[in-house]
Amino acid sequence: MSDSSETSRTDAPVIIARLVPPSESRGTILLMLFVLMGALAVPMLWQSPHFSRRAKVVLAVLAVLQTVVALALVAWAAGWCVGQFSGVLNQY
Repeated sequence: MSDSSETSRTDAPVIIARLVPPSESRGTILLMLFVLMGALAVPMLWQSPHFSRRAKVVLAVLAVLQTVVALALVAWAAGWCVGQFSGVLNQY
């Protein structure tokens, strides 16, 4: 007499999940370059094996230019705000 639970039992498939380091994901590197960290993410770009040397150079230059433009816009906006507030404060 055999045990019926042993013969009718099927094992569920095993799913293994692993965390992918940021240096292994192209999307993560591009997100870091152009949205989150700007030029600070350039070293992570250069460590990635998923980009060609030409792509690394182009992306690094674009990230640095974007960072410079963003900082210039922030400086301009801060100066404009100070100018607006100093005009208001001089009235009182």
